[in-house]
Amino acid sequence: SWMYGPKFNQRAFVPNTEGENAFQAYQSPGAGDYWIIHGDDGAGVQTDCLGDVGYFEHFDDYQQDYGCKDGVSYLQAHWNQCSFKHPGKDYELWGKYQCGWWRGYNDAWDAALYNSWSDMGVSPKNDPNANWSPDALDSLRNCGNCPSGDATLHTFASANPPPDRYFTGSLSPWVCRDDGPNGDMWGFTGTAGKNCYCDNEPWKGRDGTNVPNWNTMFLYCGINDGDTGMFCDLIKFDQCHGSGLDKWYDGATIDAKGFWVDMTAF
Repeated sequence: SWMYGPKFNQRAFVPNTEGENAFQAYQSPGAGDYWIIHGDDGAGVQTDCLGDVGYFEHFDDYQQDYGCKDGVSYLQAHWNQCSFKHPGKDYELWGKYQCGWWRGYNDAWDAALYNSWSDMGVSPKNDPNANWSPDALDSLRNCGNCPSGDATLHTFASANPPPDRYFTGSLSPWVCRDDGPNGDMWGFTGTAGKNCYCDNEPWKGRDGTNVPNWNTMFLYCGINDGDTGMFCDLIKFDQCHGSGLDKWYDGATIDAKGFWVDMTAF
C-alpha cells in the first residue's frame, strides 16, 4: 500500500504496522501522558467515516473528568473540549484527549508540513471549503524559536547528526456538538444527536473563508534506526490577535522543545 511507498517509513515508529495491535505508545520518562501512534489498525474513524489510517492520539490527566457540555453548536464546539472514555480500554477515563493524524518519512523535506499536510489530512478532506492550510502555513512560517525560523520545515532537518527517520503529526482537541434530534450518531457516541470528533474544522466553519483551526498543534520527531525512543518538538500557533471566532495568529512557537519519548506499553 501507499504507507510502504519509497518516501514513507511507518515501521520506524510503529514496528507492528498491521492488524489490531498495529499501534505504538510513547511516553516521556516520569510523565503521566501518553502519545499513541497507530498504523493500519482501523483506529480513528471519524463521524464522516474517514480518518482510519495513521491515527495519532495524546492522552493526559488519567481518571480526571472535566465534563462535556451538551447543546453546543458547530462553531462553538471549538471551546467544548471534552474528557474522553476510551472504548478500547473498558471506557477508562482521560481528562484531556487530543487526536489527529501522522506520517513517517525517510527524508526531512517530505516530512516538512509544507509537503506532508495533505498526506496526513490535517484539514478535512474532499471539501475545498474546509482546506485551511494556506493561512495556517503562513502563520507557521513565522516561528521565532524554530531552527530555520519556519515551522513548515521539519525542526530536525538541520540536526547534527540528523535522525534516520522523521515523524510529523497533527493533534486537535476532542470536542462534541449537538446535531439535533435527527442526528445519526448512534454508532459513534450512543446518542443520536451528539457528534464528537477530532476538531480539525475551520475556525469559522465551512464557509469558504478557510480560517485555520487555531487549536491544532503539530509534533515533529526524529528517530534513529534501532532506537526504542525519539526526540520531539511540539509546535503551537503563537502571537494571537482578536478573540472568539474573530481571533487570528500570525506566528508559531516550539512550545516543548527537544523532549524524549520512549516506546512503552499502554
